[in-house]
Amino acid sequence: MAVSRLVLLLLVPLVLAGSSSSPPVLTPAVAGPYRVEGARLIDGLGHPYLVTGTRLAPLTSSDMDNDGSLSATTIVTIRQRVNMNAVRLPLDAARYLDSDAYRKRARAVADLSNHLELLVILEADSPSPEFWSAIAGNFCDDPNIFFALPAGATQESVDAIRAAKASQPIVAADLDLKDSNLIAEVSPRYTASADDLDRIARIAETRPVLADAMDPGFFTDSSDCSAFPSDPAGAAAVVERRLKFLDDHNISWTISSFQPGKMISDY
Repeated sequence: MAVSRLVLLLLVPLVLAGSSSSPPVLTPAVAGPYRVEGARLIDGLGHPYLVTGTRLAPLTSSDMDNDGSLSATTIVTIRQRVNMNAVRLPLDAARYLDSDAYRKRARAVADLSNHLELLVILEADSPSPEFWSAIAGNFCDDPNIFFALPAGATQESVDAIRAAKASQPIVAADLDLKDSNLIAEVSPRYTASADDLDRIARIAETRPVLADAMDPGFFTDSSDCSAFPSDPAGAAAVVERRLKFLDDHNISWTISSFQPGKMISDY
C-alpha cells in the first residue's frame, strides 16, 4: 500500500467536525449512569449519548508504561485535542484474576480516564464468566464504565456481570444475548457492501449500536488497507464517509487505536 500512515493531524478535523458543516463542538463529557432506551443510549442527565472514542494500548502491570501510551498526557490528548469522549481499555483476563497489582493498575487507568471526562469500556479477549464476574464486581459502583464482551461470549458471561451487581451497559456482538442494557457491536469494514451497511442501519433502528474494528490494517495486505487511496486527501475522504454513515444512523464508534503504527498515529 502506498500510504504508510494516516497521521493524527489528518483525523483530528474529521473528529472535530464530524459529517456536518456546523462549527465543531466539544463532544459530551462522560455523564453516567447510562441506560438503554429503545434504540438510544441515555446518559445520567437524560440526554441521548453517542460514544466517539478509540482504543488505548493493552494494559500492562507496570505503573510506568515504556512509551507513555497510558499516561495522563495521552489520555487528556484523546479528550481535549482529538475531541473524543471514550476509550476502550484492553485487559489480560488471566493477569487480572491472578495479580493484585494488575487489578490496581486497571483501576488507576480507568479512574484517570473518567477524571479526564472519558467513558471507559473495559474489554478482554476471554469469554470467561469468572473474569467478567470479577471485573464487574470490582467496577459495579462506577457509572462511567461499560463492559465489552469478546466474540464467542455466551449468555453466561452476561449473567455473571449482572450477578456481580453491575448494571452498566454491556457491549456485545451476539445479537441473541438477552439483557435490557445491551449495546450491539458491529464491525463495518471499509470494504463492506451496501447490503452490509444496510444491515447495520437496520440494527440501529431498534437498539443502540457501537461500531468497532475500523482500523484499515496499515502495513498489511488486508483488503481494507487496499481500499484506501494513496493520497492523504482521498484517505481522509474514506474515513469521513464512514463516520458520516455512522452519524446519520446515530451509531456510536470506537475507531482504531491510539498507538504508533495504527490509523491514529504520531506525526
